[in-house]
Amino acid sequence: MSNFDKKSGGFSAIELLVIIVLLSIVFSAFVSSYNLISQANKKSQHMNTASNLAFSKLQEYKNKQFEAIGGDSSSQDAVVVEDFSNQFPGSFTAPKIATVSVSNQSDDLKQLNVQVNYGSGNDIRKINYIDYIKRGD
Repeated sequence: MSNFDKKSGGFSAIELLVIIVLLSIVFSAFVSSYNLISQANKKSQHMNTASNLAFSKLQEYKNKQFEAIGGDSSSQDAVVVEDFSNQFPGSFTAPKIATVSVSNQSDDLKQLNVQVNYGSGNDIRKINYIDYIKRGD
């Protein structure tokens, strides 16, 4: 009786090949899902950063004296009083637009509009905060 007639307790070449194919399928699925998750995470971080940038600018203007806010015009048209586009981190997709507009609603009331836009094509993101400032507040 030869040694070839006995069954060894190990893996055959076919079994090893099947395991390698299955592991490669699982690994490729993991890598593709990791890439999707990291892209979604990056977009989320950018949106959070842009929102914080806009909100902090709104708070900055709300803490100013009424007369120092600017936007003094006789009509209710919005006047851009600040362009803070240069405050975006470099990792954001161009074009990057960040402005503060003020319109006079009356002699004692101004409307603040903080607008932040970034990205292009189908990936444009827009954030807009509006608040009112009353003389004497």
